[in-house]
Amino acid sequence: MARKKETRYGKYQYFRKRITSPDGIRHATIYGRTQAERDEKVEAQKAAWAVEDADAKDIFFVEYAKEWYRRVSGDMTQQRRAVIAREINNNICPVIGAKKLSEISSDDVADVMAKRAGLSRSAQEKTLQTLRRILAAAEDAGKIPKDPSKHAKPGGKKPQAKLALTEKQVTSLLDAIKGLPVELPIRLGLFAGLRREEVYGLQWRDVHLEG
Repeated sequence: MARKKETRYGKYQYFRKRITSPDGIRHATIYGRTQAERDEKVEAQKAAWAVEDADAKDIFFVEYAKEWYRRVSGDMTQQRRAVIAREINNNICPVIGAKKLSEISSDDVADVMAKRAGLSRSAQEKTLQTLRRILAAAEDAGKIPKDPSKHAKPGGKKPQAKLALTEKQVTSLLDAIKGLPVELPIRLGLFAGLRREEVYGLQWRDVHLEG
């Protein structure tokens, strides 16, 4: 039996249509004095739902950065986690954290780097690398159409080349620190090629004593 298309209330006749939102959760019954009026209201309601869904999916940058950090920090050393968290909390989010993720542009990336102007190239690279990882992940996940940080470059002067210690200097250094608490981390730096942050971030799971 065909469903009734018209509903009469008193002396007025209305055309009715019940619709469901794309998520299947929300429902609405639309009325119109004419079919054209009803159909226009149906399209308006669908458009309103589409805007609401888009707004719900478009989270603030600080929220996405928090989610990204949770996903990627599990396999990092404690030292590395601290570095990334400091970049997000101190250098990136204070500038663009309150903006919607989809609104982030190359100008916003430039604003972040402008706050780091005057610092060393290494410091600026850490900030930019962290920001790039977050925005690249957002692009891969379909959260943004394009990563706006791709063409950004760190400023600052390149550090001067560091000269390695001579064998005589190594011998003198080891003699001076022999038996002191710093002997082990310094030996790790000298003979394992580890940087200072890598030495302090070393975990037992990273050490293989056999072989």
